[in-house]
Amino acid sequence: MTSIDWAGILAPNERILWQGRPGTGLSFNADALAKSAFGLFFFGFSIFWIVSAFTATAKSGDGSANVFPLFGIPFVAVGFYLVIGQYFWSVYVRGNTWYSLSDQRAFIARQIFGTKSLKSYPIAAGTPIEIDMGDTTSMWFAEHKSYSRNNMTTRKIGFELITGGNDVYQMIRKIQAGTA
Repeated sequence: MTSIDWAGILAPNERILWQGRPGTGLSFNADALAKSAFGLFFFGFSIFWIVSAFTATAKSGDGSANVFPLFGIPFVAVGFYLVIGQYFWSVYVRGNTWYSLSDQRAFIARQIFGTKSLKSYPIAAGTPIEIDMGDTTSMWFAEHKSYSRNNMTTRKIGFELITGGNDVYQMIRKIQAGTA
């Protein structure tokens, strides 16, 4: 997915202003570090549970009971993902992501395990833009809310870890002002 055929995607008279890709190095942020802290507890308890269950079943002498400790493996996997795996998953996803900005919308294209997706987000005068400046810039222009029981999770959507972020931000401001 090195280039996108824009025929049938862009509106009449819509034009691409910028295209880029996110940085692909390891990235640590407050949310990921909080998940890692919880994951460390989760991972440690899962290992403790498996060892304890194995010790208890080994003393019983019943060979069929040795399957019981294996029920802890999915919990170890989840804990490992939260502690370490989430960072490498983020690198993989960003390495398979492409960004485009038109004079009307922002596009995020991804190809994950062979499945391609292209999502667009309108940029209008009232679109709130959140920007995190640094060596690389991240800017957020949309949110995805997911609900489960009594819990709502909000995930920011935007261009992550891009170079030349100030230029892209200025283009977005011109789109919002109607001068792009």
